[in-house]
Amino acid sequence: MPERQANVHTPPGLRRVLREFGVSPRRSRGQNFLVDVGILARILAAAAIAPGDPVVEVGAGAGILTERLLQCGARVWAVEVDRRLCQLLEERRREWPQAQNLHLLCADARKIDWMALAEAIRVELGKSARERWLKVVANIPYSITTPLLLTFLELDRLLERVVLLVQREVAERLRAGAGSREYGAITVAVRSRFAVQIVGYVPATAFWPVPAVESAIIRLVPLPEPLVPEALTPVFTRVVRAAFGQRRKTLANALKAAAGWDERAEGVKKALEAAGIDGRRRGETLTVEEFVALARELRDRLGGSGVEVDKDLRKDL
Repeated sequence: MPERQANVHTPPGLRRVLREFGVSPRRSRGQNFLVDVGILARILAAAAIAPGDPVVEVGAGAGILTERLLQCGARVWAVEVDRRLCQLLEERRREWPQAQNLHLLCADARKIDWMALAEAIRVELGKSARERWLKVVANIPYSITTPLLLTFLELDRLLERVVLLVQREVAERLRAGAGSREYGAITVAVRSRFAVQIVGYVPATAFWPVPAVESAIIRLVPLPEPLVPEALTPVFTRVVRAAFGQRRKTLANALKAAAGWDERAEGVKKALEAAGIDGRRRGETLTVEEFVALARELRDRLGGSGVEVDKDLRKDL
C-alpha cells in the first residue's frame, strides 16, 4: 500500500503521509492536525450534515475532516493556503468515491472574496437568495479566528450554521457574560447576529503536533433577525469600540472621548438616559441588548457615521 494511503487518523500514519509530500507542520500557520476520530464525529454531529449540503471548510490540511464531510454526502468547498497540502489533497482525492463533490481552493481564507464565492456556490446549486443554505465546518488555524468570525458576520443571512474547532479561550470569550474578564468586543459583535453554543471541549492530545492550548467545538446559528439592523451597524460599531477601547473609563466618558462625541456631551447623556443605562457604568458591563439600545438612541439623537464592522472592530481584537 502506498504511504499516502496510510491511516491519517493516527499520528504515525499522518506523519508518513506528510513526509511523502515534504510537509513539516508550521506553527506559524497553526498546522495542528486533528487525529481523534471521536472528535471528528462530534464536529459532524454538531454540523448536522445531510446529503447534498453545501459546506465550506477552511484549513483543509491533510483532508482528515474533508474526507468525512464527503462521506456524509456534503458538497465541499475546501480552502487551503499551503500549496504542499493542496498537492497532497489532490492526490488523496483520487482515493475518494465522492471526489466529484469536492472543490479545492488553494488560497488564503483572509483574502478570498467571500461574498463572490458564496454567490458562485448559490448560483451553481440553484439556491434562493432569500434562504439560509450554507454551512461552514472547519478546524481553523487559530491565528485567523477573529478575521474569519468577522467575515461570517457579513454572511449571516446566507449561513445555516457554522461549526468550528477553536482555541478554548476564544470559545469562552464568545460565551462570556457581561462584566466578566473574557467579555469583549468580539463577544458583542458575534452575539448580535448569532446564537453561540460550546458543543464540547477538546484536549490538546487530539491533535498532532500537540498544541500548547486546549480547544473547543463551537456552533454558531444565525439569529432569525440580527439584533443590529444594517442601518444601525456604523453607530453600533462606534459604541462597541469606544466601550472596550476605554475600559477604565465610565461609559459616558468613553463615548465622548473615543467615539468622537466629546462636544456633544448633553446628547450622549440624554441617549444614555433614554436607553435606561447609567453613564457611570463601565462599558464592558453592558449586555448585547443594551449596546443595541444605546446605539439606537445615539443614532436618533446625534446621527453619526462609521465604517463597517469587518474593517473597524478587528483593529481592537
